[in-house]
Amino acid sequence: MKKVQLAIIVAGIVIAFQARATLTVYDLTFTQTGESDTYGNAGTPSVTAASGWLDVENGLAVGGVLDVTSGPKTGVYTLVPGSGTDGSFVYDNIVYTTPVNGGFLDTTAGLLWSLSGTAGDNSSEMNMWYNAAYQPGYIGDPAGTYSLWGALPNYNPEAYGNATLTPAPIPEASTMLAGALMLLPFGVGAIRSLRRGRTA
Repeated sequence: MKKVQLAIIVAGIVIAFQARATLTVYDLTFTQTGESDTYGNAGTPSVTAASGWLDVENGLAVGGVLDVTSGPKTGVYTLVPGSGTDGSFVYDNIVYTTPVNGGFLDTTAGLLWSLSGTAGDNSSEMNMWYNAAYQPGYIGDPAGTYSLWGALPNYNPEAYGNATLTPAPIPEASTMLAGALMLLPFGVGAIRSLRRGRTA
């Protein structure tokens, strides 16, 4: 019985560490340097700034938050999982942890966040993508910048600027060891109760 319980505990710890190994948390920032104003909704150019985090697994963002702290659509937005289109934006949530063409996002879709965390439900949304080359006409954002557009009820902001993606600090091994040691009394208590049960 003790061997079975010990095996279950060890298996649980191994699975937890394996899950952590495939999922990496990144810090994300955006600072606006210009305004596209393709649809003429911006009026006075907004000054949009945002920060947040992304959970990235096998090159896809599977979770995250974007906190827009200034600009026309401030709020805390939740990443919409998966890929698709919702009438306002196309998104695929692909993240390049090693930059491609200088960017950590692709140029065709990018990331989508909404206030509700769901696409297509008429809540405000934010979409971020990378501009590997100058896109004349439709968007016109300079090469090497990131676009961060909001939608619903209209396209505002239509911002472009600088974005960063950096690995979030990982707890040190000593912190994990301290957490494991805190669980030690529970294990000792379980073993003692098992021994008492056999002698009774």
